[in-house]
Amino acid sequence: AISAFEVQPLSIEVQEGGVARFACKITANPPAVITWEVNRTTLPLALDRITALPTGVLQIYSVEKRDAGNYRCVATTVANRRKSVEAALSVIPALDLKPFQKPAIIAGPQNITASLHQTVILECVATGNPKPIISWSRLDHKSIDVFNTRVLGNGNLMISDVKVQHAGVYVCRATIPGTRNFTVAMATLTVLAPPSFVEWPESLTRPRAGTARFACQAEGIPAPKMSWLKNGRRIHSNGRIKMYNSKLVINQIIPEDDAIYQCMAENNQGSILSRARLTVVMSEDRPSAPCNVHAETMSSSAILLAWERPLYNSDKVIAYSVHYMKAEG
Repeated sequence: AISAFEVQPLSIEVQEGGVARFACKITANPPAVITWEVNRTTLPLALDRITALPTGVLQIYSVEKRDAGNYRCVATTVANRRKSVEAALSVIPALDLKPFQKPAIIAGPQNITASLHQTVILECVATGNPKPIISWSRLDHKSIDVFNTRVLGNGNLMISDVKVQHAGVYVCRATIPGTRNFTVAMATLTVLAPPSFVEWPESLTRPRAGTARFACQAEGIPAPKMSWLKNGRRIHSNGRIKMYNSKLVINQIIPEDDAIYQCMAENNQGSILSRARLTVVMSEDRPSAPCNVHAETMSSSAILLAWERPLYNSDKVIAYSVHYMKAEG
């Protein structure tokens, strides 16, 4: 599926030697590939001064008279192809070009939210005379990851395989060479991440009428919502069972509390589960039930019954008794 264009290129008038910028935006699934045409023929991108960003932006630096014409973008998917309206680029002579012109950022980076492993592009287009130099930094003064970033065209920053540590405020700085004349623009990159556990609930053995406390913590962006399940069913707080933030507290334990408890963390990037067992001991000095009880048929008249010692108070075991009854039918 492909939508109508949300942003289409607009006609502009640019002095010779200036900067021209066109933009278009369209939503498609899978994402559309954006290409550009001038006077209805494919725009050659071999020139260093022309940059077409994957985000749908076309930048033309050091504009020349021959750049004048009608520009449009073409959005292509496997099944569809859509063309924008045409926008005229008019080039006017640079009659009153001053030898010095303060730097100005005409298209700065925009706040952006990305999921893990996506690619993001922070745009920065500047004018000035002499031509300004674009540089990037982080507001927190951390170094920019050189392995996953590169500059596109005259100063656009592309970050590949985005990770949580890439999140932050990025500063574009346009400086006139050899001077202290500069201007800045900045934008925030927010990186979404699915939940991950930093604390897991641990299995517990508690006596009847005692108290059990399970702790569970997870992190993620946005912050995950925490909930608890008992044997796969969501738990709701009541008089005996309380949920404090990400903790589960069971007071005045009863035999029915013996179960598997699951901690669930979820946000719009995913969900995860961690589980723990609560074993309820009927009396503090009585053994708990035998573990891993299993039966194996040996013949038509014999079975082998096996088990392991109880987890709790196994030293108090004097004997085991086996009860069986005749099956109906």
